[in-house]
Order: sequence, then C-alpha cells, then structure tokens
Amino acid sequence: MTDDSLYLKSVSAVWGIIRQQRIERLIYQVGWLSKHLLPHEDDDSLPKNVKHIAMIEAALKSLNQWIDTVEHEKIYQVKRKLDEKANLILRGGAENAAEIISELRCDVRALEELWEHRA
Repeated sequence: MTDDSLYLKSVSAVWGIIRQQRIERLIYQVGWLSKHLLPHEDDDSLPKNVKHIAMIEAALKSLNQWIDTVEHEKIYQVKRKLDEKANLILRGGAENAAEIISELRCDVRALEELWEHRA
C-alpha cells in the first residue's frame, strides 16, 4: 500500500467516526429536547412546546445531512415519523397536540434504542 492510499484510507476512517458521532449527538439532542416537552396544553405549555419542537425539527434536518439512508434504514424511517409529527404540531394542524407529543416521545425513545442496538 502506498503512502497516498494509506493516507486516504485513514482520512476515510476518521470521517466515518466523525459521521457516527455526529449522528449520535443529534439523536440524543432530539431525546433531550423531547424530555422538555410539557404534557398538558395550558397557556404556558404551548409556546414552550412549540419552541422545543422547532429545535427538534432543526436537529432532525441536520440529521438528514449525516445519516446514510441505506446503512440506517430503520433509523431513517423513525426519523421520518418524527419529522411528520413535529411538522404537524408546528404548522398548527394538530387538534390533539398533547397526544401527538406523547407519540413523538415514544418515537424518540425508539430512535435512541435503534441507535444503541445498531449492528
């Protein structure tokens, strides 16, 4: 193996590690944010929930740039469910936002578990 090919192989390996760490950080950021969603819709909770869901949506968009949809197909599918729920709440189309928030939290836990148990 030449020095150039060894160097390229090393750079590729390092970028793979960086990509995996970035995906992991984004997944856990979504989890952390979901834990701050308030379960009840009262005058105080809706603005706070919208703020946190907007931050979740931003983290999910960033995740799109890092995730390999073939390598992480199941993770990508759960992420798409989260995208849909966050979008529904943020666009005001959710009459039952509290129920959707509960489902969103379940999807976040599923996303974290898929990441932890990936093969």
